[in-house]
Amino acid sequence: MTSDQSNTGAHNPAPAAVPPPQPRRYSTGVVIGAGLAGLVLGAIATLVVTGLVWTVRVEFPPPPYPPPLSPTAPGWVPPSPPTPPPGPGVVPPPPLPPAPHG
Repeated sequence: MTSDQSNTGAHNPAPAAVPPPQPRRYSTGVVIGAGLAGLVLGAIATLVVTGLVWTVRVEFPPPPYPPPLSPTAPGWVPPSPPTPPPGPGVVPPPPLPPAPHG
């Protein structure tokens, strides 16, 4: 190897300057308070969703099964035939005479 340039360590670059630390944006109390507020809101949301699911799935009665829609369903009673209304040829009987006084 016949090179005119050789790295003997005499020309080491200077280390990069360390930037100053950034100041904290929020105090520890604010961070803890925000975490607790998030925890409380999450618990409330969980309870609301659980309550809705409980109401819909547990408290409502189940739908009737099977629905009695056909005449072959058990307990079905056929309707009675309608009575014909009195026509114009039907004359009601005359009223009874008054009872004798005695």
